[in-house]
Amino acid sequence: MGKEWIKVKNIGQLYWEKTLVTFDFPVLFVCKDFENRKYLCLNIDDETGETIIALTNNRYLIDMLIDKKPMDFVFKNALDNKITLVKYDDNNKIVSSVREVNDVSKDLLPKEGEYFELHNKMLDEYIDFLKNQLLKLEYDKCFNNNIGVISKLAFYSINDIDSLFERFFEKNFLEKNINYTYKISSKDEMIA
Repeated sequence: MGKEWIKVKNIGQLYWEKTLVTFDFPVLFVCKDFENRKYLCLNIDDETGETIIALTNNRYLIDMLIDKKPMDFVFKNALDNKITLVKYDDNNKIVSSVREVNDVSKDLLPKEGEYFELHNKMLDEYIDFLKNQLLKLEYDKCFNNNIGVISKLAFYSINDIDSLFERFFEKNFLEKNINYTYKISSKDEMIA
């Protein structure tokens, strides 16, 4: 599951997934909960440990990491429309508060319109990790044939379909030369 970070009242236990930016302490990092929901965390005060936490998803994280969306986008578009602020009090106990995204001061968020702009091999590997998690395959038996149904959310862009299939078949089948076809159905699904 990963290293335990903190237990937050409205979220539960958070586990460390990936540090994105660090100085003497982690500044921007990703955590997940026991249901594998992702949270982008920004440490805004290293003395008090004050951190803002936003529920997000792989797609938003990828968009931020490849500079398709600015960093503040992920926080302003928190999936539950809430930002959790956590910090340690004078007794070294964790206190948290939850605010609607619109009620959070812009001073707490990354600078508006600022992009991540950091690229290295470790981050490229993490982006691949996030993309691989987007592949959600469900099996149905239909007329004695296996049919894979991939929801539209499962592929990052239409250009990724072939590479997703190749990765899926490589990992799940011994035979490497498998032919496949697909069509995009009207129900926002791809049937292969």
